[in-house]
Amino acid sequence: MMLVPWLVVLLGGICGIQAVSLDRTGQESFLNHRLVDVNITTEEQQQYVIDMDDVGNMGLDMWLVPTLTRTGRLRVPPESIDLFMTLMNTAGISSKIRHHNIKQLNDDTYSMPSEDPALYKDFIEGVVRHNAYYRLANLDAYMSNFATFSGVTKGYLARSTYEGRDTPYIEITGGSSSNKKRIFIEAGIHAREWVSPASAMYFIDRMLHRRDLDADASFLYNNFEWYIVPVTNPDGYEYSHTSYRYWRKNRSIISGCGSSRGVDLNRNFDSMWGGSGSSGSCSSDSFRGPSVFSEIETQNLRDKVQDIQNERGPISAYLSIHSFSQLILTPYGFAQNTYPPNNDHIVETSNLAKDAIFASDGRTYRVGSSADILSVIHGGSRDWARQTEDIPYAITFELRPSSGGLEGFVLPAAQIAPCSKEIWDAIYAIAGNL
Repeated sequence: MMLVPWLVVLLGGICGIQAVSLDRTGQESFLNHRLVDVNITTEEQQQYVIDMDDVGNMGLDMWLVPTLTRTGRLRVPPESIDLFMTLMNTAGISSKIRHHNIKQLNDDTYSMPSEDPALYKDFIEGVVRHNAYYRLANLDAYMSNFATFSGVTKGYLARSTYEGRDTPYIEITGGSSSNKKRIFIEAGIHAREWVSPASAMYFIDRMLHRRDLDADASFLYNNFEWYIVPVTNPDGYEYSHTSYRYWRKNRSIISGCGSSRGVDLNRNFDSMWGGSGSSGSCSSDSFRGPSVFSEIETQNLRDKVQDIQNERGPISAYLSIHSFSQLILTPYGFAQNTYPPNNDHIVETSNLAKDAIFASDGRTYRVGSSADILSVIHGGSRDWARQTEDIPYAITFELRPSSGGLEGFVLPAAQIAPCSKEIWDAIYAIAGNL
């Protein structure tokens, strides 16, 4: 059966402007928003679901892209649910409502204890107590405290964001080795993925507090230079805290986009920018922006990486931290069966990271390129780092929960420390194999 994307445009228009349900603080509450699982049997069906999400006029939010081997998941507003289920049925796509009220799901998560000693083994607090998701101002202040440690510098990326915020970063360069390799960590590029900045802060905190006590922290501190940006997308991150928990993009206003705001920063890099693995629709969560590197945030990362490589020396690894679904993604994402020359080494190193996580807590992560195991992505930072900037190891982490976890982007705070321990173990494994 031929699936016609224009049908989505036609029928989606029936929904009109999406209703908004606000809580008493003025934030979108997601009252009666559904979580819907979809299962496809053909690549044509996959593209149909992607196109439906891309149009934007039904208010859909793709949490997990469906593949032939993995169930997809979307958040569907209450005013669109009947139409969405009808379209799925018409297209022959199996669909099932997994949860009928995301507000209740989130309220249940927020009411959980912020700590569970059974979940973390050996580190919960240094400068930061890793049992909460902190606002940007708090993270900025904590980074100032990090800078009081010897060998550590705090700075701000070159440009202020659209809404006037600065982007703090940390450099850790004081180790004893005279031949240190350089590793760059980008976190928080997608606003709603709060455990990404949290895990980056944990990594810094643990290294600085344990460098004189533990062999792994000492190794990481003394043998590498670290350049870490915990919140790459400050405007979006703050907006996800104050107004719309599931916001993904930045908050720029683009000419010609009407009331739709923001660009998916991980579709704005110079790596096959503009291809089908991104969206030209302003209202899409995967909107690539009007041009490559149109956004201040991606310009900031580009310039910082290039400055390091020009002034300090080559970067050995570029690590990008996201959530969720427990994946370790390798280049390239822009085409299936397309890999960099050193792909065998990247995959070997990624598998070491996967094994380190499993050995630590039994969690299983899957390794592969996003194009091979998920879907094609154009304009991503990982591919840019490997292809354009020639950084040998460019790897993306998708952290907890697994693809079966209904909590999705709202990971319980009690899981911050154990989740961050996974990224600690994984990065230690990667660093040891560079």
